[in-house]
Amino acid sequence: MSSLLFIILLGGSLVSLSSQTDLQSDVSTSNSTTERVAQHIVAPKCDCYVVSGPEPGYFQHYRFYDFRPAPARDTPKKGMKKKNDKKEKDRENMGPTGINSRHHALNGHAFFKEWNIQSWHRVGSTLFPISIVHSYDNVYITEGKASSSDGSYHLVLRSTRHEEYTSTAEVQTSAENILHCSYRVRMRLYSTSQGGSGKILPPPGGAVAGIFTYHSRNSESDIEILTIDPPNRVHYSNQPDWDPTTDEMIPEASDDIDIEVPWTDWADHRLDWLPMQSRWFLNNDLVLEKDYGVPSSPSALVLNLWSDGGQSVYMGVEWIQIAYNTSTQHVGETHDPHTQMKPAAGEPEKDPEGNDGNPDGRPVQQEDQDRDYDYDQGEYASDYDHEDSHSGDRDGGNPSEKLECAVVCQIDDVGMTGVPEVVWDASWEQH
Repeated sequence: MSSLLFIILLGGSLVSLSSQTDLQSDVSTSNSTTERVAQHIVAPKCDCYVVSGPEPGYFQHYRFYDFRPAPARDTPKKGMKKKNDKKEKDRENMGPTGINSRHHALNGHAFFKEWNIQSWHRVGSTLFPISIVHSYDNVYITEGKASSSDGSYHLVLRSTRHEEYTSTAEVQTSAENILHCSYRVRMRLYSTSQGGSGKILPPPGGAVAGIFTYHSRNSESDIEILTIDPPNRVHYSNQPDWDPTTDEMIPEASDDIDIEVPWTDWADHRLDWLPMQSRWFLNNDLVLEKDYGVPSSPSALVLNLWSDGGQSVYMGVEWIQIAYNTSTQHVGETHDPHTQMKPAAGEPEKDPEGNDGNPDGRPVQQEDQDRDYDYDQGEYASDYDHEDSHSGDRDGGNPSEKLECAVVCQIDDVGMTGVPEVVWDASWEQH
């Protein structure tokens, strides 16, 4: 990097990025599995972000949502989990108007501002006979034995099978114009004993956990875990992975990989969606590369959990980290929301949990649908959350413009996870 002007190609466009604001952050050690170190960190002013890999990708924007230091005010009320595990209904009237008052630990958190807790439902069909109902109550922050260290909290997505439907959990970025990203989730899957001891157990079969990008059923990239599989097997794919003409799987589209760390243990699951390739990592070690079926459309990022078994299953999430670019497409313009099995037009179904989501299964957007993808500053210092101040580049940049990236930061191989470190600064050339 010997040029006085550092020019970087981002997602097919040359874009200009202005410097970021300083942010003091209270963060943890890089792996968060042992000692937790709290100290003031002054975040560098990064114009763009580089990620590790065979051919490093560069991104305009960055987010780190850390749930470990969060208060546990959002844990379900006493007796609630017991009721749900007995297949009774969750609390009712969980429409969007009540979400702020019911998710106190998430209220004000950058995650809550930038992701939507879903409430849509999918009526049972011949292919999927069990109705799915996403509930706000199935997303909360808690402290417990499932955390990786004492005093640590984590976000929970919960799924429970009831007699007539499955109560499930899903969160999705309010933005749907993400065009290429490095999407990382530190997570594990678990269940708990029925006797009230809170003992952490392996999850029963029948649950499906997903970490994926989504534009339509024919344009998505997935990390998928099935609890019926051995606990070290993960499914990686670019959709579609099934050919409706031949009624067969497309071999090039998906791979089932046995990873080194079981998904019952904490690990960093990573999906890099690049212009010409998808890459999957575990704990930043490359697992798979795929050139076939790489998505090319602006997308949302989704995290979900659903099941058809009777026992509750939990996805614990300690943090979510994203480096990403955006397109000129606005919020709310995904081609085909991933609620694929929705009722026929004119046949709305009653939501068994009383959610006020749209009856056709479309996700409820909590944010202004007409604005560009532009984040607000997080309230908690533990979120390394830049206030994007890139004048003129919020839509991903103009391909006709050739502008500079003065400060480059890496997000991998750093002293503390969630705190990027400067690897190149144009000012260095001046000395």
